Amino acid sequence: MVDFPIPTSVFPRSRFTGKRLSQKNTCSSVKKNGKTLNLALKDSEGQTCLGVALWKKYYSMALQLINCGACLDDVDDNNLTLLHQTIINKNYESALFLIDQQADINIKTPDGVSCLELSLDSNLPDVTDRLCAAGCNTNVISEKAGCCLLWKALDAKLFACAQVLIRNKCDVDSWSAGPNNCRQTLLHKAIDENKEDVACFLIRSSCDVNSPRKPGPNGEGEEEARDDQGPLHLSASWGLVQVLQCLIEAQADVNAKDSEGDTPLHIGIRNQHHDVIFLLLSHPVLNLRVRNKKNQTPFSVAVATRNKKAAQAIMNRDPSVAEQHKGYQKRLKPRSKSLSLLEVLDENLIELLEIMNFFQKRSVKTFSNGTSSKFLSEMESLTAIYV
Repeated sequence: MVDFPIPTSVFPRSRFTGKRLSQKNTCSSVKKNGKTLNLALKDSEGQTCLGVALWKKYYSMALQLINCGACLDDVDDNNLTLLHQTIINKNYESALFLIDQQADINIKTPDGVSCLELSLDSNLPDVTDRLCAAGCNTNVISEKAGCCLLWKALDAKLFACAQVLIRNKCDVDSWSAGPNNCRQTLLHKAIDENKEDVACFLIRSSCDVNSPRKPGPNGEGEEEARDDQGPLHLSASWGLVQVLQCLIEAQADVNAKDSEGDTPLHIGIRNQHHDVIFLLLSHPVLNLRVRNKKNQTPFSVAVATRNKKAAQAIMNRDPSVAEQHKGYQKRLKPRSKSLSLLEVLDENLIELLEIMNFFQKRSVKTFSNGTSSKFLSEMESLTAIYV
């Protein structure tokens, strides 16, 4: 072990400045002479010898002081331990040193903040990882923030720290109180708050991608606790395309029904989110014949809400779905090549779409003098009334 000078203040009646070091006395020589070191003395800034060594990053000195009996958990004038101070000041090397020397990682600040939470506040993923390895509980609720540590990290966009927590067995779902005291996961919360990057992070971290919200332990919660809407339904309702894409990649159930029997596609159509609609329609296992409690298929909802784009997109994928529509009539055929719009008026969008599809497939030779193109143009204008 290499000897080093120690502050003169370790001896009785000597003034400690934290900077003046004795050139004659060393830790080893004092121990040999049977003298006692007073390593608890502090300078004008409330720092002990060990604290000064850590701020200077003199780790060999710090180790000798510890071997001589320096307390790892001394507090300063603000009742912060050395570990608290090093983390708050982002002195991650000294923080790692203290953790390795078995400083008490469970002592909280006067404000009730743990060392693990401090490492998140300072965005020190290496310190977070070392604290987790030393036994810190990753699933505690922050007394100050009122949420789990994982959500605190995600809400602050500290994804590196969040990844460390998850790698160290943090609960990625973290069921907790939601709106009106229902129970919800972090994914529900992220979607409800339109935090797409957070939601996608959770999905890619293998969170629960299908469960709806639940009533509280005593039945708390209103509609949101009993609507059976999973993450896909919520994403379709809010129009969160990135989240929807991640959920589909994670094999969430695209045909899941909520309490009204609606699938995510029903909801996307009703809310006029066309990007959501087209993304769901691209899924190979999507069932277009699912009916809700009103006996409506997605196509029926498109017609009822006069959503021409959705209806046309559904028919492009599966033309036969029109036959499942309530009140469907056989495709109308023109009675003469001089057919006018007044003769094809109908009460719903399905008939107009059917007629348009029919004429688009007909040969241009069916009409003369540009009648075909003129008819289709007029038909498109009439169809636009319904959307």
